[in-house]
Formats: sequence, C-alpha cells, structure tokens
Amino acid sequence: NLVEAEKEIDYMLTAAPDNVEAQILYGDLLFMKNRFDAAEETYRKALRLGPESGTAFLKLAACCLAKGDTAEADRLYEAAASLKLNGPDRFVELGNYCRLRGDLENAEKHLLHATCLEPENLAYQKRLAEFYSETERHDNALEILNKIVGKAPDNVTAKKAIAEILLTQGKLNQARLVLEGLSGGLQKDVEVNLLKGKYHMLNLETVHAVGCFQVVVEAEPDFPLGHYLLGLAYLEGNHTRLAQQSFVRALTLDPYFSEADLALADIYYKREEYELSLEYAKRVCVREPENYRAHMIMGNILLRQGEYDSALRRFVAARRIHPESLTPVYYMAMASEFSNRIEDSLKLYEEVLRGNNDLADAALRYVRLLASAGKTDQAEKFCLERIEEAPRNGFFYHILGEVCLLQGKKEKALSNFKKAVSLDPQMISSYIRIGETYDGKAERAGQIALYESALQTMPDFLEAYERLASLYLREENAEKAIETYETALKKAPESPLIANNLAWLYLEYNKDLNKALTLAQSAYERLPDDPCVADTLGWAYFRRNLATRAVWHLTDAVSGMPENPLIHYHLGMAYHSKNEGNATRSHLEKALALHLESPYQEHAAEILNELNNQTGD
Repeated sequence: NLVEAEKEIDYMLTAAPDNVEAQILYGDLLFMKNRFDAAEETYRKALRLGPESGTAFLKLAACCLAKGDTAEADRLYEAAASLKLNGPDRFVELGNYCRLRGDLENAEKHLLHATCLEPENLAYQKRLAEFYSETERHDNALEILNKIVGKAPDNVTAKKAIAEILLTQGKLNQARLVLEGLSGGLQKDVEVNLLKGKYHMLNLETVHAVGCFQVVVEAEPDFPLGHYLLGLAYLEGNHTRLAQQSFVRALTLDPYFSEADLALADIYYKREEYELSLEYAKRVCVREPENYRAHMIMGNILLRQGEYDSALRRFVAARRIHPESLTPVYYMAMASEFSNRIEDSLKLYEEVLRGNNDLADAALRYVRLLASAGKTDQAEKFCLERIEEAPRNGFFYHILGEVCLLQGKKEKALSNFKKAVSLDPQMISSYIRIGETYDGKAERAGQIALYESALQTMPDFLEAYERLASLYLREENAEKAIETYETALKKAPESPLIANNLAWLYLEYNKDLNKALTLAQSAYERLPDDPCVADTLGWAYFRRNLATRAVWHLTDAVSGMPENPLIHYHLGMAYHSKNEGNATRSHLEKALALHLESPYQEHAAEILNELNNQTGD
C-alpha cells in the first residue's frame, strides 16, 4: 500500500529530516514507483547524512544500475564492499545488488552468508528462497520454504510463497491445495486473494478471478497491482471497457506502472486507435529504454501507420534486448518488405526460417516475396525442400500450390491444394484456394461439394458457409442458401456478418420480415459503422413500413458507400414511401446512373416515370 507507506514516511521525515533510514525508505518508495531520478537524489542525500552507511551505498548503486549507469553503480558497490560490513542486512543488500548486476554466483554467496550469520532468522531464509525463485531455481526455493513451514507451521508468509512458486511452475492442483489450506480465516486477505485470482486465471476461470481481484481492490482501493490484475481478468473475459477502466485506475495510482501502460497500448492497438496506443507505448520506451515489449508494440503501431523505417528501428532495438528471439527478426523482415528492401527482407526471412519449419506465416511471406521478385524457381525449390524434410506437413503443399498459381500452373496448384487438405483436413486456406481456382458454372458443383465436405470436418468454418450460400444463390437455389446461413447462425450466433446476410436473404425472398429486422438490429449493434449493415437495417425498417427510421439508416449507408446503386435505390424507395418526390427522384436517378441491376432497374424506372407524369399533370 504505497499511499499509506508514503504517509508514514512523510511523518518520519517531518519528525526527523536528517534520519538516514527514513531517507533510504523514501528512496525505496520512489524506486518502487520507477521514479529513478528522484530515488537517486534521495539515496545521495542519505549518503551525505550517513557517509558510512553501506545500505545507502548499495541502494544508490542499485538505482544507478536501473538507470543504466553501470560505471557509477560499480564504483558505489566497490565503495560499499570496502566498508567494514557487520550484520546480515548488509550481506542481503550486497546480494540484492549482485542479483541486479547479473552476478548470480556472488548474489547467492552473500545471501547464504546472511542466513549463516543468523540461521534462526526466517526472514533471511525467505529472502534466499525469493532469490532462488527469481532465478528459476524453484526446487531450491521450495526446499527452503518447506523447511520454514516445518519449523513454523503457522507461517502464512512462507505458505503464500509456496503457492506462488507452484503457480509459476503450473502445478495448479498442488497450488490449489495450499490455497485451500490458507482460506480459513483469510477470506479477505489481499495476498491470498491475489494468489487465488492468479490460480483462477491460469485455470481459465475468469469469473472467479474477477471476484478475487475485486476483493483485493475493495480491501485496498489504492493498490495499483490489484487494479491491473483485475483489468487482466476483465480482458480475459472480453470485457474490454472494464479492463480499460481498471488499467487507467492503476496508472492513476502509479503513473509509472509500465505494464498498465502497455496493456492500454494493446487495447488501443486492437481498436486501431494507433495514436493513443503509440502514446502509451512511447511513455514506457522513454522511461525504460530496455523494455522489449514496449519497442515491439511501438514497432507494430508504426508498421500499421506506414512508418516503415521508424518501425524497423524499434524492431532492431527489440532484437538487441532479446537477441535470442526470432519475433523481432520476423517483424524486421516485414518492415523491410513493406519499404521495398526486398533483398534485406529475404535474408531476414531466411534467418527466421532456418531450422524452423513450423513458422507458417513467415514461410508464406517469404515464398510470396520470392515470387514477386521473379524468383519463382527458388520459391518452388524452397517448398520442395521443406516437403522433403516434413512430408506430412500439409502447409508446405499449400505454399507450393500458391507458387504454382503464380507460375500459371493451375492444375498443379489444385493438386497441391488437394494434397494439403488430405494431409490436414483443417487447412482452411487450401479449401478457399481450391474454391477460388475452380472456373465458371461448369465447376460450380465441384465448389459446392468442396465446401460441403469442408463443413463436415470443420462445422465452425464460417467462411465456408458464406461461400456455399453464395454458390447456391448463383444456382438460383435461395432455399438452400437460407438454410446454409441458418445453420451458420446456430454455430456462430454472435456473428454480425452471418446475421446481416441472413437478414438480407429473408428480406429479398420475403421469408420472415420480423426475424429479418431482429437479425439486422443485432448485426447493427455490433457493426454500427458498416454501410452494408446499415443498408440491411434500413431496408428492413422500410419493409416493415417504418419509413422514417429507414431513411435514417439508409442515409448513413449512402454516406459510407456513395457509389453503391442498390443503396441509392433503397433510400429512394424509402423517400417514395414518405411522398418526398424530389429526394426520391434524386436517389433513383443516381442509382440508374450507377448502373443499377435488374429487376431493381426496371422498378426504379417505373417509379421515376410515375413521378414525371405527376409533374406533367
């Protein structure tokens, strides 16, 4: 509880402004808030007040290290080490500094020495266990913590640490047993609820996780981590708005909470609100230049914005931070590709794919790039080599099919796509390619059979339903098209596109106008900015004789797609039902000028003829 801690420290500093320990505590508070410059200033003040304080030296050294000033950090460490150290606390501080420095061997040595100085002091044992946990030596940590519990069966802190490690190891059943043992009398305990919330998150029980984290923030409303974890639970449950509110609250309490900044950057990125996303990610990059995730998010935003050179610099920075990760290299390849640095991009894709046959998207982009550069033979060779290495991997047959299409070898492409499907019946992209490769009415029966077969294997393949319904309509079989969309809606009742398309068919074929309106409203709630959805809803209102509402939505639809003749026709008909002749004439004439198709063309001409006759009278 940093707010209450700050109040206590303020009280201490007011009472004794020259107290070294109070200044160090204040520095710790600032350090925890990631306010490293202010923390450094405070630790230096503590050192001026207590020049022999080894703790002040080591705390300042850790702060300089966090700021990236390793030379000053090392100087301060050497100064601390030259002091006559006495007492386990000094060795704990030395261990902490070595841990930050990455010197794990000396860190362990100092922490072990602290436990040897006071073997009965469980706090030093616990710090050693924390060190082992931080360095992923979980079994060592559990051994120490279990010994602590053996000596002090009521030690709740050690039990909580055991639960935390078991959760980290993914041993959920064991963690659950420990947490159940902690539940008695601790139902409102903040740490227990944090652990239980994490358990439920890992167990994909988001509702229970939300409940636990809500207990935390109710008990500690000024606890940033509680709000952040509550936000993660909301996000996992697809409650994005509530998640956003929790992350904002966490940042209000701690403006330097980088994970909350990045969570918000993610949310805005997925909403395509790139400027806001960039603002949050940039804050972290400025504050923490070594934050890998911040650079990756910024790179992706810049990539979407078409700032390819800037994006590339971010991915290069991310690679420097984690040179073992291939993800930045993949995005470097994409940024180079988009900025037309073809040879650079090809080399980077090759680096990503070297020894990694399972990176499907990278392989597909690489092959397409080779083909676009006129290197189709090299692309074909790449695919054949991968097929030889992994003959049961259907995706490489799919890529080979793509290459054959680019080479104009349609029959060979079809053969490879079919081979991909035979090896992997879930290969959606191959089904789509086979369907697209069929030509004309003569092969329509083959397309229908293909998608019906795909749906037998993948009943949730929504695009297959859409394509199948479209084929039935071309065959003038509206009943089968409607039946196909009705089946799709049962599989995906939340899909706005399925709802919209089924509503449209109901309207076109006079099947169920009430159901059509309900479906159109449902689709519009989810896609209010889609002009096609607005058109369907407007036409549904028209068919239900609600002309004023029809005009509202059809006007929006025309604004979104001003060159669509059918929407102009619909809006003209809505105005006609309101006896607004000028507006009717304007939109029907526009529809005809845009080459409105039959039978709407004839109907529009008939209405215009009637209007002209009325004017002539």
